[in-house]
Amino acid sequence: MKKVLPYILYFFMALAALLRFAVFLQSRDLFIDEVNLARNVYEKSFSALLQPLSYEQFAPPLFLWITKASTVLFGYSEMALRLFPYLSGIASILLLVYLIDILLEKKYAIYPLALFAGSYLFLHYGTELKQYSSDFMMTLVLLIAAIKSDNHFREKKFLTIWIVLGSIAIWLSMPAVFVLFGIGCYWLLRILSTKDYKALNQIIAIGSIWLLQFAYYFFFILQDQISSEYLQVYHEKAFLLFPKNLRSLVYDLKLLSEIIGSAGGFTLLALICNSLLILLGGFTLMKKEKLRSILFFLPLVILLFASLFHKYALVDRLVLFIQPIIFILVAYGLYALFQIKNKFIQGGIVVLFAINIFNHQNFKYLFEKLEIQEIHYALDELEGKRALKECHPIWVHNGAVPSFIFYTEMSPKKKKYGVLMSQGKPLCWDANYEQLCADLLPGERVWILLTNYFSKEKGNVLTAMHEAQLLKTMEKPGCLLLYFEKK
Repeated sequence: MKKVLPYILYFFMALAALLRFAVFLQSRDLFIDEVNLARNVYEKSFSALLQPLSYEQFAPPLFLWITKASTVLFGYSEMALRLFPYLSGIASILLLVYLIDILLEKKYAIYPLALFAGSYLFLHYGTELKQYSSDFMMTLVLLIAAIKSDNHFREKKFLTIWIVLGSIAIWLSMPAVFVLFGIGCYWLLRILSTKDYKALNQIIAIGSIWLLQFAYYFFFILQDQISSEYLQVYHEKAFLLFPKNLRSLVYDLKLLSEIIGSAGGFTLLALICNSLLILLGGFTLMKKEKLRSILFFLPLVILLFASLFHKYALVDRLVLFIQPIIFILVAYGLYALFQIKNKFIQGGIVVLFAINIFNHQNFKYLFEKLEIQEIHYALDELEGKRALKECHPIWVHNGAVPSFIFYTEMSPKKKKYGVLMSQGKPLCWDANYEQLCADLLPGERVWILLTNYFSKEKGNVLTAMHEAQLLKTMEKPGCLLLYFEKK
C-alpha cells in the first residue's frame, strides 16, 4: 500500500492541474465584478492603479500591475486577464503538497489535495479575474518561508528576504497581513524561548518596515473601501455575531460551517468528518509542535475577531486565503487518526474520506463549461439581428451595463459587438420600465438585456411591460434577453 500512495498523490495533482487548465481554456464571459476590475485595468495607468479603484472594486496594487502587464502583452481577452489567478492556482497545487510534506509526510497531503483538486470554490476562483487565488498561494508561500527560516534569525539574508517577501505579500494580497502577524508573533515567541535576544533587532526592523507599508496602504488606499456603507450592507450577513445567546451561537457556527463546507463539501458526512478532522488536527498540532502552532492558529483567531468587529466578512472568496491553514489542520487530523494501527479502522477511515472526495469532485468541468454570467449569447443574438438591419433599441439593465460596455468597447470582441454601442441605452438601477414602455409608440420594438439580476426582476420587467407583446425570450446562465413590441 505504501508504494501505491505516491501514485495516488500524483494522480490528484495531475487532476487538479488538468481541471484548472480545462476551465481556463473555456474562457467563460467575465462576471460583473471581473468586468468592473477589467475596466479599471483598461482605463487606468500603472500609477493610477495605486489609487482607490472605481466601480465599487478593490484589489491589491501588485495584483493589478501583474494583470495590467498581462494585458499589455496579450490584450484584454478573458484568458489574458485571468492568467495570473490561473498560474497562482497551479502553483498552489505544488506548494500545498510541499508544505504538508515538510510538516508531516506527503501521504497526508492526498486527502486535502483531493478536496482542493475538484472543489468548485477553487476551480471558480482559480480561473477568475480576482485576487483570491493569489491570496491562497501567498499564504502557502509565507508559511513555507516562515518554517524554512527557523534558526536563521541572525543571518543578513534573513533580513533581506523577509523585507522583500513581506512587502510583496502586503501589496499582492490584502489578507496576507493576518498571516504576517502570525509569523511575527511566532518569531518573537521563538526568540524568547531560545533567549536569542540579539536577533530581536532584525525582527523589529522587518516588522517596522511591514507596518509602515501597511499603514500607508490602509490609510491611502483601503480605508475608504473598507468603511464603504455599500460593502458593509452587502456583507452584513457574513459577519460573526458576539455569541451572547443560543441563536447567535448557532448563527456563528453556521457561518463557520460554510467555510469548512466550501473547502471539503456540504454533505452532512463531509461537514462532520472534516470538522472533526480540523478539531483533532488542531489538538494534534498543539501537542506535537506547540510553538509552531502559533503560525496556524493566530491568523485564524485574528480573522474571527476582525469579523466580529465588522472589519472582515467571512464570504467564501474573501476567506480563501485561510483555506491552506484549514487543509493543514485536516492533514494533522489524518496523521492522528492513522496512528491507530488497527487495519479495519484505517480501512473504514479510507472509505469515509473516499466518499467525501467523490461527492466533492467536479470532473464534469473537464467536458462541460463552467458558466456564470454568459452575456455573449445575448450579444450574438443582438448582433445577428443588427446584421439583418433590425436596429431596435437595447435597454441595458443596470446590472448588465458594465459587461455591455466592456464587450462593446474594450474586449477584443468589440470588433464584433461594437456595432451594438449606438443601440444600447444604459438604465439606472431603479429604472421605471412601466414608464419606459408607456413612452414607446404603437408598433415600436425594443430589446431588454439583463445580467447579474435577481430572479424576481424577470417577473417585475414582464409585469411592467404589460402594454407590450413579448415576442422572444432567451435565457442563458446569468443572462436574460427579452424582445417586446408595443401594442
